[in-house]
Amino acid sequence: MSEILANEYRGKIIENVRRGYVCVVDENKKIVFSVGDPSYYAYYRAALKPAQLVPVLKRKLEVKYNFTEPQIVMLASTHNGEYYHIEALEDMMVKAGLIELDMIMKPTYPLDSFNAERLLREGKPQRKIYHSCSGKHIGLMILAREFGPDYQNYWQFEHPAQQEILENISFICEVPKAKFGVGIDGCGVPVLAVPIKNMALSYLKIACPDLIEDFEIKEALEKFTPLVNKHNKYISGTNHLCSVMNEDNNIIYVDGANGIMNIGLKKERLGIAIKIEDGHDSERIFAIIIAHLLEKLNYDNKAIIERLTDLFPETTYNDNDVEIGKIKAVF
Repeated sequence: MSEILANEYRGKIIENVRRGYVCVVDENKKIVFSVGDPSYYAYYRAALKPAQLVPVLKRKLEVKYNFTEPQIVMLASTHNGEYYHIEALEDMMVKAGLIELDMIMKPTYPLDSFNAERLLREGKPQRKIYHSCSGKHIGLMILAREFGPDYQNYWQFEHPAQQEILENISFICEVPKAKFGVGIDGCGVPVLAVPIKNMALSYLKIACPDLIEDFEIKEALEKFTPLVNKHNKYISGTNHLCSVMNEDNNIIYVDGANGIMNIGLKKERLGIAIKIEDGHDSERIFAIIIAHLLEKLNYDNKAIIERLTDLFPETTYNDNDVEIGKIKAVF
């Protein structure tokens, strides 16, 4: 059963209620804090990307194709399509000898409004590489090509590349393969669902790879995790929540569509999974919930909490810049 995470007030009246789940696990796999049922199944959505990248790094394909550190981060990104994202992606396609048309998703314009408007003004067409998940698809394509030259069906669940990903994720989150929920993500590739307590456990291990017994998975995440902090703008974009959270070198954070937030705290050795039940996924509500949780956990880097509250304030203003309400985390 879910519980209330946040209330949205208009004046003194609660206009919207956001219910959901929170689970925090420690290095002993013990649940140290929870809101709602920790066995609730939820899809990882984009938060699956770091684990999807593991087989690529295990096979050292980033070395094979001479990807730079920011480009490695882009393999697990939900990028905003800013100019530096597109430059990195285009270079990766050339290095890997990939064909953009082989990506499964439809062409689109970047999420970044400035870049999208510029392209429209210049009469430039939509492209698959502008899709926010294109970095992940590059990783999936080069992994699939390791099983043979015909990699175009890389997106099918039955493909050996997808099965290898499943094997690795099963080990990380400690859910048997037969127990996963399997769906199709927005970009057309398989996405997995697990209990949120296992989702939290996976982010504990991503933040603290020394807890992983498999040496190759451990080595892959030891390489990846620090790069997200070092090149945080490549995981999402300028002033986007995912990039802002990863400015803190003690945090690994990736969120996903339909209300998913995953956090690993390195020093505290905690894994956190949060799911908003109705799928509401505004970065502002995410940030308010996260800041509230970090305060409850007595997180000692107050600067990141202040950064969240500055960028994503509780107070709501209307189109005339008049204060009309607030969003309050209440769990």
